Amino acid sequence: MRTTLTGLVDLTGFDPLKGALVAANNGKTGNALDQLLDQLGARLKSSGATVSDLSTAVGSNAGTVAIGTILQKASATCAGLRTGDYFLMGPGGGSFPASIDADTLTLTPKLLLGNVVSPNASIAPIPLTANATEACRFDINGASSMLVAKSGMGMLIPAAGTVATGGLPNLIVPAQQLPLAELAGDWNALTFETGGSGSPISARVSFTLDANGKMTAAQTCNDDNVCSAWTAGELPTLTRQADGSYLAVDSTHTSVAVGFKSTDGVISAVISKYDGIMVAAKQNARALPVVGSTNAYWDFVAFNDTSAQFNRASTTILSVDAANNMYTRKRNEDGRLDTWKQNFPTNGLRYRSKSAGADEAYQLTLGNTGVGVNVGLHVSKPYFDISVVRP
Repeated sequence: MRTTLTGLVDLTGFDPLKGALVAANNGKTGNALDQLLDQLGARLKSSGATVSDLSTAVGSNAGTVAIGTILQKASATCAGLRTGDYFLMGPGGGSFPASIDADTLTLTPKLLLGNVVSPNASIAPIPLTANATEACRFDINGASSMLVAKSGMGMLIPAAGTVATGGLPNLIVPAQQLPLAELAGDWNALTFETGGSGSPISARVSFTLDANGKMTAAQTCNDDNVCSAWTAGELPTLTRQADGSYLAVDSTHTSVAVGFKSTDGVISAVISKYDGIMVAAKQNARALPVVGSTNAYWDFVAFNDTSAQFNRASTTILSVDAANNMYTRKRNEDGRLDTWKQNFPTNGLRYRSKSAGADEAYQLTLGNTGVGVNVGLHVSKPYFDISVVRP
């Protein structure tokens, strides 16, 4: 516990589990441990995080970085919008760093010079207007909307409710300082890329990173699950930058990646590539949902002809088949049913076969961030679907 809260609350010399606690009473100040726990309580209150959120993070060994993120000062209207540094990630091979002030509700872009933040740049803050009817939606000059999940991740889209065209939105990722060694392991990814020409297409990718940031193996799989290994020259090496992002350099191109560790300990990443975007998460077996549980979300679908759809939806889990690792849910707005097979074709992914009103699809959920991505299989118009859990 002491190590987990390093830099957040100073418990040096105290055992928060076994130490003697003397609480404040009848006007008398509590002992030093009581005062330190009061500090932690104040951090929870200002951040909008709950004891359950903190318990999840501690129980998952998520570590100081993940806990520090959820304990940042939050906006009065949205626990997910916190003071701190962020990245706006879209296609193009770069990142757009910015800082958010949850008290003043402003977003301040940072000037990049050669993928390095200029320390002397002065850019005017941009007001964020909390929407009067939707919690955790913040409108920017009537032209765009930030939609934020409780984790702090989210997406920036054209003004919510007026979307017709525009291609991919930007994903919003809180900045974290994750060591390269924490990225080591096997990953799933879904991509939406042009390959350098033409319209983008979606694909499933799996890759492996070593503790030094070298991608040692990768393959791209088509809609029929036929996979092609990447060549040695296509395998990038990641180098961590001072702002917490990573440069991913292969023999031909440089991409920018940002990682995010959620309170369940799962690490996700968004990679801006010269020809599109890749969203990834370390492979981990996901549990089946609970019958009767519900989920409400915003949903943005970007098609490869630059058209787009935006919806608000909610689902209810109707049944679970533990023997086959499958579940069926209902979309509450229109009653549509769909059935998903969990942890298929790899741990962390889920697969849906085609049914009435539902495409065949893969979906990748980014831990408990409240963000997921979905690609259609064997569809006439390829798309990349981003969903963000709403309050």
